Amino acid sequence: MKLQSLGSLVGKFSSPLGALLVAAAIVSHSSADPIMGRDVIKFSQLPMLNTTLTSDSGFPQAYHGHDDLSTAWSTYSGGTAGQPLQFTGFGGTIMTDDFADPLSTPVVHVKWWGSYLNGPREGVQKFLISFGDGIEHGEIHLDLNQVVVKGAISPGSGTFTEKQVFPNSIDGPIYEYNAELYLGKEFEQRPNKQFSLSIAALVDIGPNQNPLTDPSVVRWGWHTRDYTVHDAYASSVNSVLSDRVVGVLAPSTNVWHFGDDTSPGDLTVQPGMNGSFIMPFVRLRATGVSLQRYQPTADGPLAIAQFARDLSFELYTVPEPASFCLLAFGSVSVAGLLGRRRS
Repeated sequence: MKLQSLGSLVGKFSSPLGALLVAAAIVSHSSADPIMGRDVIKFSQLPMLNTTLTSDSGFPQAYHGHDDLSTAWSTYSGGTAGQPLQFTGFGGTIMTDDFADPLSTPVVHVKWWGSYLNGPREGVQKFLISFGDGIEHGEIHLDLNQVVVKGAISPGSGTFTEKQVFPNSIDGPIYEYNAELYLGKEFEQRPNKQFSLSIAALVDIGPNQNPLTDPSVVRWGWHTRDYTVHDAYASSVNSVLSDRVVGVLAPSTNVWHFGDDTSPGDLTVQPGMNGSFIMPFVRLRATGVSLQRYQPTADGPLAIAQFARDLSFELYTVPEPASFCLLAFGSVSVAGLLGRRRS
């Protein structure tokens, strides 16, 4: 993309966020995760990988966490009475965790970690990312749904990247994912309010494949948090909306936990307007009837089983408006200067 065309784009975005994304593209054309020079972290639950704790035998031992199934597969209708099979969307299981932070700027970038539960493979081509603001009668109220597709990321691209960051865990290699939300479809949130984040792999399968028994079908899981690391970015307004110590593992390891418990749910994803899956229709019903706890051996010594678990993810935003103005002005000025030098 030429600098002159980028400069003309700035005038087409009336919102600070839109102009910021263009300014960020001017600053750097290279992909990054998150995007360097633009993103500010606002919430952080790091993954458990190679975390050294005292085992039940009293010796140091590395723990690598586990992954909870969070995958939906192709669904079909018809196939009887002469009716042809038709693809209708996706259905399966999804995991949900909560977050809250003191910033008022929107979420533009999401990072998370996971593994392939039925073998060391790569293959997810799209993820559903959903943000919600509460549960009523078991139904999670969703404010924003979008499907990001695998590919190089750039500001507002609606794409994600996948890279292996650790070679083994109880579920196999651990992968890190970085996704840019679509331009103009960022998650606007209020500060110090509890929201939910749901992430699931969307996997295409044939109408006769059983995703739970067919070994060739991808089953992806969301990785547990490293509960020994405090999230200093989270809200701290009360005893629930804070990252707080809920217990201690011998001899002196704090167990940190944020907000409410994680929850599995039944997921249905259908095409949105004009048949698009960029902003699909999503139905998510929570099915967690018991406390979701950490797993001994995978997540820590036996005592860890008494604690509610968190999942691993980070959320990023753009700078505050004052910082944005400086960045955008400086970026456009640099672009203009470079343009003049080339003319």
